[in-house]
Amino acid sequence: MRPPVFHRDQRGAVAIEFAVLFSIFFAVLYAIIAYSLPLLLMLTFKQVAADAARATIAVDPAVENYRDNLETQVRAEIGKSWIANTEWYTHCPPSDNESSGDDGYSKLAANGRTLTVCIRYTSDNYNDNPIVPTLTLPVIGQIPQLPMLIEGTSTIRL
Repeated sequence: MRPPVFHRDQRGAVAIEFAVLFSIFFAVLYAIIAYSLPLLLMLTFKQVAADAARATIAVDPAVENYRDNLETQVRAEIGKSWIANTEWYTHCPPSDNESSGDDGYSKLAANGRTLTVCIRYTSDNYNDNPIVPTLTLPVIGQIPQLPMLIEGTSTIRL
């Protein structure tokens, strides 16, 4: 007995459907992974910066080299986090109202009362040097589409 005629027209349909659905599922899975790592990095930077800023309260302002002690305390707190084992972070460049050099993570304001701790991804532009490479798909576009800058900043009044 021969199969009905309409079954012969369906040969290869499953392979075509699989190819289309696989590309969609792969794009979704890749997007989840590609967005998760940079967002985890950003949240970690913010948390480590906040922890480091809180740790500077223990530094005595009456000591002779107060700024150096603040930076030492900040670096010690950053060293306790998991990002200390990576090369993904660096300090932020100083802004106009900050008086310390540009080689530290902590910046003491000119009034000496406000400390800003800033941790940034090593590149000035995340898209130039991403952790997860971008994937360009037709119709969907580039995955992931992330901001250029990934950094965590925390400010504390001493």
